[in-house]
Amino acid sequence: MTNGLNSAAIRRLAWDDLAAKQFWPFVGGYVVLSLIVMMSAGAMLVALLVPGALVFPALTAEGEFHVEWLLPVLFVLLALLFPAVYAIGYFMWGYTRMSLAAASRQLKFEHCLAGWGHGWRMGWTVAIYWTYAQLWGLLFIIPGIIKYFAYAMTPYVQLEHPDWGAHACISESRRLMVGNKWRYFKLQLSFLGWWILVAAAAMIPVVGGFASYLLYPYIGTAGARFYAEIRREKSGL
Repeated sequence: MTNGLNSAAIRRLAWDDLAAKQFWPFVGGYVVLSLIVMMSAGAMLVALLVPGALVFPALTAEGEFHVEWLLPVLFVLLALLFPAVYAIGYFMWGYTRMSLAAASRQLKFEHCLAGWGHGWRMGWTVAIYWTYAQLWGLLFIIPGIIKYFAYAMTPYVQLEHPDWGAHACISESRRLMVGNKWRYFKLQLSFLGWWILVAAAAMIPVVGGFASYLLYPYIGTAGARFYAEIRREKSGL
């Protein structure tokens, strides 16, 4: 059992970090990242009209499917998968970069754009660990939840070790989270009150839509503080 910082102490540090003139740059960076992802999603949604336009002619008046249209449809869908993975990776890299920078009080607004060139690696890593967590969840609910927390530090590890593969980052996250999964669960649970406020704000048009933008910098910085704390503990410092 560890004697490290508890949830309240980690959140207090994160709050102090953001108060050091880092909150609004983080919010602005998060908004920029969200807009980039939304524009990417919109572009991919428009692109989905292409396979849709192929599917409709593939059906005759009798409802028979023309097999020769199947390959083009699958090709377009597969082609859209790659930019989707990159967009997710780009977002995660920027958000994780801002979180770590805020936790060390070195945040700059341009950190939100740090994902160029790293989106594919981070996207692939996130896809792998989420797939593992979902597979565990399909088999057994409780082990699936445990695996989710075991893999939670993977994005931080990937950012600090951009040359590592997905499995190496996942393994390091599992090592760091040995004995710390319950602590991380309690940290996430401690934000429940904030999420209730966000849900209440969501009932107000326009204003509610931006409420989460004000919360994610706090959550991200707290997560980065937690990562730095358990990494320090594991190194014996």
